[in-house]
Amino acid sequence: MSFRVEEKIPLTPSDAEALRARLLDDGMTPLFPPRRIRSVYFESDDRTMFRASEEGVLPRMKIRLRCYPDTASGWALERKTSSIEGRFKTTDRLSPAKAERLLRRGVMEPNVGFVTPLLEVEYQRSYYDYCGQRITFDAAIRYAARVGGARRRDPYCVTEIKAAYEISPGRLAKLIATPRGRFSKYCNAVRLLDLGV
Repeated sequence: MSFRVEEKIPLTPSDAEALRARLLDDGMTPLFPPRRIRSVYFESDDRTMFRASEEGVLPRMKIRLRCYPDTASGWALERKTSSIEGRFKTTDRLSPAKAERLLRRGVMEPNVGFVTPLLEVEYQRSYYDYCGQRITFDAAIRYAARVGGARRRDPYCVTEIKAAYEISPGRLAKLIATPRGRFSKYCNAVRLLDLGV
């Protein structure tokens, strides 16, 4: 299991483009072509994972099915854990039949209980390398409730620095001096779609 540091920089779309342009001028290079990402987040009826995230409880987790709609990659079940040591993610590739079954029936998760699909998040991600660190830019973030059809667009974008756990916060702060902030697509979606308990 390898831990990593994730620092998030919430920005308006124009500020995100300005930061991207500045970093490109300073040597940032694309890692992969941009791609669309779709995630379906699972949650318990009492919103256990949402409340843990909002309250900053550690350890905590999020459970989602993720796919890349413009490719033939199929669905993967991801469990993201935040702990004192950092963050890590496990990924299990699923057959179409198993993904469909989870979307219909939900799944039993240790320490959380029974969880079912609550909402969907879709956005465009661009991937870069900057001074040996992975930087992503997420834009056009949209949220949709799985039941009821409510849809919202996030007014913000988010830039993320994803670094090895051993990298010091001071080094990352010098790398990109733009202030960090909290930005959880899942929690933003729950609030904007009014899906809390």
